[in-house]
Amino acid sequence: LGLEHSAEGPIEPLKPMELLSEEDRLRLGEDVQDAYPLIELQAGMLFHAAYSPETAVYHDVFGCRVGAPLNENALRQALDTLALRHDALRTRFALSGFSQPLQLVANSGTIPLHLHDLTQLEQQQRTEALQLFTEQEKQHRFDWNTAPLAAVHVHQLTNESFYLTLSFHHAILDGWSVATMLAELFTLYTSNTPDSQANLAPTPRLAYRDFVALEQAALEDQDTQEFWVQQVQTITPTDLPTDPQLPATNTPGTLAVQERILPELLTKQLEQLARQLGVPLKTLLLAAHLRTLALATGQAHVTTGMVTNGRPEAEDGERLLGLFLNTLPVSANVHGSWKQLVSQTLQAEQQLLAKRRFPIARIQQLADGNNLFSTAFN
Repeated sequence: LGLEHSAEGPIEPLKPMELLSEEDRLRLGEDVQDAYPLIELQAGMLFHAAYSPETAVYHDVFGCRVGAPLNENALRQALDTLALRHDALRTRFALSGFSQPLQLVANSGTIPLHLHDLTQLEQQQRTEALQLFTEQEKQHRFDWNTAPLAAVHVHQLTNESFYLTLSFHHAILDGWSVATMLAELFTLYTSNTPDSQANLAPTPRLAYRDFVALEQAALEDQDTQEFWVQQVQTITPTDLPTDPQLPATNTPGTLAVQERILPELLTKQLEQLARQLGVPLKTLLLAAHLRTLALATGQAHVTTGMVTNGRPEAEDGERLLGLFLNTLPVSANVHGSWKQLVSQTLQAEQQLLAKRRFPIARIQQLADGNNLFSTAFN
């Protein structure tokens, strides 16, 4: 945060419509409060969704069980408050009709709330019904010409519990935004004060258009472009060896997922080591990821993708809802001690920090379309 402020000064919020031409402004309807271009990742997601209309790619479904009685009115009021508070929940996409594809923010809007009653079912039947609903909801296709690109489903399980599902298009929310939205939703829902918003932090001073402007600035910055030109010239892609027992196909269903929860003692030891070395825990885990790649491939120099975000460095930048993600190639020479590797990993992260808003699609173009990594660390 300090690095960017010392170089560029505090970020000043843009005014609504400031990123539009006068011609495009005149084409907007009276129901539009703000409009701005898409970021490159949003454009890529919508392209893939249009290219594969038989799938519901980039339609995300998050669910959680709530151990509390269902209060429909309180939930609807909480959702209405969030819709007014966050532009992303009133956003739709217009890919034609303007000089460039735009995202349009409506003056007002509500998030649909769908109620389902499972109280008459046995526990096993409720579990099966929820699993079936989730699989069906994953196949639902959002019409990105219509806001909001999100909906909430509630399955009442008992008089004292319900299951809440947030369904949305990934082009309007990333994982951090989902966590923020759910935290605010339940803060509002459980509030007993007349002014439930008093329990929330103030509405963010910045808006998603400010992040769009930051990405545009990165794309136009000559130093940033030259930095990535030099980076791709030094990258040697790292390909994991394939498993001959797996079918050689890219069709869905061939992805193997394994989860490992780290033991509590090991977790505490990692946190202690991070403090001793003066690095984030994330850096330790990224170093372990790079060392694992080296062991799996037999290469001393490895490259992976690091999922990062380009949120504005501002006091309320972490509370904005939207899509702020990017994935950057990170390389390291994996030799020497663990301490040396951790130090090198931290240096690689710091080197990319100020250049992280240059979209991965453009980085790939600089590499003549060649894949720069086949794994990613998130």
